[in-house]
Amino acid sequence: MTTGQTFGFDLDNGWIDNGQSVSVAMFDGSAQAAELAFVGGNANYGWTDSTSNGTGIGFTDGGLHVEVDVLGGGSYTVQVQRLSDSASYTKTGTFMNGCQNLTGFAFFNANAGPFSQRDAYLNNMTVVPEPASFLALGLGVPVLLRRRRR
Repeated sequence: MTTGQTFGFDLDNGWIDNGQSVSVAMFDGSAQAAELAFVGGNANYGWTDSTSNGTGIGFTDGGLHVEVDVLGGGSYTVQVQRLSDSASYTKTGTFMNGCQNLTGFAFFNANAGPFSQRDAYLNNMTVVPEPASFLALGLGVPVLLRRRRR
């Protein structure tokens, strides 16, 4: 992902045993850029970037919607919304480890506990605008400019 693109996803986790976690980490190459996580026993979901921060959003098994806007120069804006009651967190910050963009992500259910009540799900993933849209825009603008000069 590059400047101007948004990575969106929904995260839905069940119960999480104390000290265990569910998280989504975002990467630029092999370096971790940011992470959203809930650690069992904590009160709130955590957001980690160049400065660790909590979100102030308490545990939910009703799901979260997350959008990360890549702003360029290693900066971003994240919006996290709890789906059960619309509690939200917004932050503009800087990716950690000198990361500039997002090239991948990893989803972890790190031993949240036994039985299906502790399953976690990641779905509704989007990248907007889609990379193909950038290509079409890049190819289309010169054609429009050329047509306009005639």
